[in-house]
Amino acid sequence: MNRMAKTVLTLVSTIAVLAGLISPAPAQAKPLYPSPPIDPFFRAAPSEYKNKSKGRVIRERTFPHPLAAGGTVTQFLFSSRNTFNKPIYATATLIRPLGFRANGHVVVINDFINSLGVGCQPTYSYSAPHPEWNGRSALTMFYATVAAHFGYAVILPDHEGMQASYTANKLAGHIALDALRAVKNYPKFNMKKSWSAMTGYSGGGMVTLWASILQPKYAPKLRVNAYAAGGIPTDLTFYAKILGNKTNPAIGLAYAAMMGLEREYGSKRINIYNRLNKHGKEKAIQNRDACSPRLLHLYNGESVPSLFNNVRFTEKSEPKVFQVLRENSLLFDKRTPRKGTKMFIFNSKNDLGAPIRRLRRVMRRYCNAGTQIQYMELDDPDHVKVALMHIPDVMKWVGHMSNGGKIRNDCKRIPR
Repeated sequence: MNRMAKTVLTLVSTIAVLAGLISPAPAQAKPLYPSPPIDPFFRAAPSEYKNKSKGRVIRERTFPHPLAAGGTVTQFLFSSRNTFNKPIYATATLIRPLGFRANGHVVVINDFINSLGVGCQPTYSYSAPHPEWNGRSALTMFYATVAAHFGYAVILPDHEGMQASYTANKLAGHIALDALRAVKNYPKFNMKKSWSAMTGYSGGGMVTLWASILQPKYAPKLRVNAYAAGGIPTDLTFYAKILGNKTNPAIGLAYAAMMGLEREYGSKRINIYNRLNKHGKEKAIQNRDACSPRLLHLYNGESVPSLFNNVRFTEKSEPKVFQVLRENSLLFDKRTPRKGTKMFIFNSKNDLGAPIRRLRRVMRRYCNAGTQIQYMELDDPDHVKVALMHIPDVMKWVGHMSNGGKIRNDCKRIPR
């Protein structure tokens, strides 16, 4: 090979290497997956779920509820489907209060998990004394206990799945629907005709709305009587633009969202881990199983430039990444709940974590398709405080609806 040919080959190779930093992943690139569950109960072989229809219990175990006297906790595995309708299994918890009757009311609570560890999901906190898991799930466990005290059964789906695929929202919606379907299908639970509602706040609110728009085709025979959600992120591209490229205290969740999507979609669609710099990869490996509090704490002050090699998240420079983000954003998905669906929606007008104008657009689209929405906007900008103050309103509304109450339809009053 002559000198010019060698020079050209070297130049082409160099350009190819540099291009790999901002283009689809090379064949060897792989996501950084979480550690598998420690407890063998939560592990299932493909033969146990790949030929099962959606929402079928694989196994379950029951023990006394640690907080609700006389109540029980049942952890169960069930068949479901991932984003691409491929067979998977998932886990969930069913809580039943003392004296729960056959076909009693049940509420699905979609926790705001926002984490990268499988164990950060609520089911695992009921059987493992793990400070990080127990602390992260404490609020949802509390509300589930309160609901049980009022006589409701509660389902807590682990909607990030067995790969902890945070913000893979179609996956999450499938798991939430199949957790309810599994409970209703399982004769031992005797809940086939149970009145049911689905609720969630923040990331859990996002999952709840995804379940509502996936249900008509994914689970057409499953009856969900009411949905209630608050603090709802509707546009993942917004967070990539606002949170990703500058130093800020919420970068840990933006980073986790990217890692979670790569786990579900693969590195050919969204190449994240392979493009981290040395510091970013070391930190990623140390925190591959981190729950949201640790992610927020240890990534505080980081940014895309401090974690990645020559990457900036803009729609122009990262079209494939932004395509995946749009595919998991309620704002861009044109599907709507089944006509006549009843919803209670609450959100702050000033919450950067859940921009109100985007939510209004989504709600008006649902209204135009025949959804009945009881709608409440609040002035408090504190995302967490709104949850603490107004989740009781959700339970009050669920109680009203479960007892045959009528919904106040606010569709004509949703601002533009």
